[in-house]
Amino acid sequence: MKKLYAALAVAGFVLPMSQFVLFVRDHGLDIRTFLTLNFANAAASTFAFDLLVSCVIFFVFVYRSRVPHRWMYVAMTLLVGLSFSLPMFLLARRQEEPATDGLTAARMPSLSA
Repeated sequence: MKKLYAALAVAGFVLPMSQFVLFVRDHGLDIRTFLTLNFANAAASTFAFDLLVSCVIFFVFVYRSRVPHRWMYVAMTLLVGLSFSLPMFLLARRQEEPATDGLTAARMPSLSA
């Protein structure tokens, strides 16, 4: 699972950043234009609002977790995006879990909040 989370984090960094670099090349660091284009039409607004709500839910989840350096995942989300911070958070959370064999974990699902 750790390799999967790491691969998803790499993709979650490279893909959004590749598009952001193109935006900066074309428009510079114009935040107003960036936000305007995110809400340019109903289709774009659908994705923007979905992402905003997902980020807020993620921030609440991170705040309630016991993973150290929780502020880093909020910063990752704000600087890169949820597609990067979520797999990084899951990777960190996975590393905090005690080592168990796959059979025990499969038979004893976690019901903790």
